[in-house]
Amino acid sequence: MADIREDGSELVHFDDPEFQVQFRKNDIPEWYTFDELTIHWHDEVEFIYVIKGSVKYQLNGKMVLMREGEGIFVNARQIHLITTAGEECCLYCLMFTPMLLASFGAVLGRYVSDVINNPAIPYIMLSRSVPWQAQLLEDIAQLDGLSVQIGAWKAAQEGAQAGAQAAEQTAIRTGAELKVMQLLYDIWLLLYQNMPHQEEKDDETESLVAMKRMMTYIQEHYPEKITIADLCRVGNIGKTKCTELFDAYANMTPMEYVRNYRVTKAITLLKYTDLSMAEIAYATGFSGASFFSETFRQIKGCRPLQVRMRERRNGTVHTDISDSSISREKG
Repeated sequence: MADIREDGSELVHFDDPEFQVQFRKNDIPEWYTFDELTIHWHDEVEFIYVIKGSVKYQLNGKMVLMREGEGIFVNARQIHLITTAGEECCLYCLMFTPMLLASFGAVLGRYVSDVINNPAIPYIMLSRSVPWQAQLLEDIAQLDGLSVQIGAWKAAQEGAQAGAQAAEQTAIRTGAELKVMQLLYDIWLLLYQNMPHQEEKDDETESLVAMKRMMTYIQEHYPEKITIADLCRVGNIGKTKCTELFDAYANMTPMEYVRNYRVTKAITLLKYTDLSMAEIAYATGFSGASFFSETFRQIKGCRPLQVRMRERRNGTVHTDISDSSISREKG
């Protein structure tokens, strides 16, 4: 379950807070659904590279399909959501704090800011048929072996400490982190050299800000009564504009988004608690268990109890790409 900052953005938890790079290889079963994910945004940049099957990605309201050999670069603070495409999928996910590359100050900082502040690239689709993109995807693939080395070194270090072995036996690092940084700089250089440019559209920026404000309000107040008037107030927009923004960014009406968000929060409680249906209903903003169950069925195509039973049967598959808790295991 993702943590949310005060501005509504997702707080990404890195394995090592001092080395804010997260790389995972995800095996996503055909049956899996990203029940606990809603559209979100974060300060980190994200790369997806599909190595088997296909997956869908919703970004700023547009749905794209990525097949084997394709991927996507998602710029910082873009509203996005990954969804399954109805088949088994295996993919790489890379996420990192872009300012990690600006450790030498203003000079390298400009290279970073020029990319993350470029309104022409909320995202870039990546394909092996384009030479520079093929190189970028290959760089991502090389991170797989390096992540294994880093994990093995940390495990050995922890084991040595637990066994009171000599510190020098685990003091020699593999250099994998340096190789990771080398690849990240190569990836960023490819982006910088090939990114398009266009003049920023102020109306689009204002719309994105208003949408994020309304999403943040829903995240903070979903257990309470929420009206369109509430959303218009926090977004500082009219009812028509409010409806247009939710249609553009979420492909649903404002109140449909509220109900979907509540159902998503309910799924977390179904999976990880033993609360009754009535307790979950009231905790997530529904007026009662009956209305909760019917709304849940309309949105998810099944009853809440079926999700709890499925979870008990299959167990949790950690494929939450947004917070990078990605597993190498298949369910």
